[in-house]
Amino acid sequence: MSTLARQIEALRQYAWEFGVQHREGLVAKYIQQMGLLERPMLKDIAVDLIEEVQQARVLFEVLPMDTYGQTEKFNGRVVVSVNSRIREMEGVLDANGVAQVTTWHESIHVARDMGHGVNREYSEQLSLFGDEPIKPRLIVCRRHTSNGTSFDHAEFFAEHAARAAAIAGPDLLLVDEFEDFEHLADRADEVPWSLLYRIATGVGVNRNAFVRYFEHLGLIRIDRFSRRVFGNPKLWPGSRLRDMLR
Repeated sequence: MSTLARQIEALRQYAWEFGVQHREGLVAKYIQQMGLLERPMLKDIAVDLIEEVQQARVLFEVLPMDTYGQTEKFNGRVVVSVNSRIREMEGVLDANGVAQVTTWHESIHVARDMGHGVNREYSEQLSLFGDEPIKPRLIVCRRHTSNGTSFDHAEFFAEHAARAAAIAGPDLLLVDEFEDFEHLADRADEVPWSLLYRIATGVGVNRNAFVRYFEHLGLIRIDRFSRRVFGNPKLWPGSRLRDMLR
């Protein structure tokens, strides 16, 4: 593995750890603030976590069609915008799941890029459509559809941290189909794609993010030639599958 590849893998691992800690910190504060007795599922409170704990505003509004979401400062306040037209984007199969991961992507930017000590150079840009002139806003993130032309350190970090943040072990245990997955994975049996997709819907994220989450934890192995999925207990010897969840 080259030096660059090792650096990217280290950044990916750090992003995953950051995402988990970020999510759990927000949830703990939210439960305390709201006086809740039970932990809600992330898909039900993601927006509330940003607004109530991170104190940023969340809008679902029309953005350019190559943009899932953006984070900006407007009149001194942090504003997260999620594109209300994600469903119309080419290749999007599960718009609600994409919007959920996008929300977490922007939550990562709120935590890392909107406070003191920001070391990236940002420019004032026009962010929304309309007939009236719009005052330029300080946009620190636009989560574009991927074009694969360049490496952006902050966007790479936010993308991987968002996947880790958006999928929580406690949520998976509330999805009925997850028990079916456990039985198959424990025997290294083939896992139907449809089962993974149902679990992804259960926790509220898109398919791609969910499959990458399970791959990262070593819960599944994908045969790249046949595109078949198998449980992978060899990657958690001596541990229960549930102990691998974060």
